[in-house]
Amino acid sequence: MASRVVLDTNLTASSKAMAEKLGALAARAPQALGGALYREGQAIMTEALPITPILTGALRRSGHVDEPEITESGAFVTLGFGGDAAPYAVYVHENLTARHMPPTQAKFLEIPLNDAVDGMADRLAASAGKALGL
Repeated sequence: MASRVVLDTNLTASSKAMAEKLGALAARAPQALGGALYREGQAIMTEALPITPILTGALRRSGHVDEPEITESGAFVTLGFGGDAAPYAVYVHENLTARHMPPTQAKFLEIPLNDAVDGMADRLAASAGKALGL
């Protein structure tokens, strides 16, 4: 004869308490996402620097990942090369016919960025979730 076990449980939750917890998470989410984007940008820059052409060193030194900017529409992180330190960055980046000493190359930021796209959403979600304690 087979035995049968029946578990009976009653789960209840206050919708007010749930709304408060979700509201607290939502308030912290932009900062958490900004931090995740910043870490992703740093990882991309880590891959970009070794392949960035170096003649004087100015271009490579101009690589930067800015702190996250949190706005009403989301979180943003800017990364790049150039500016006052190396105003010619775009020309070096885009010139596919220039000869570079390996491993340096043109498209030194675009290639690591494109490589990072695969799985980026999952990494951002995991990183932001961890920051939120999820």
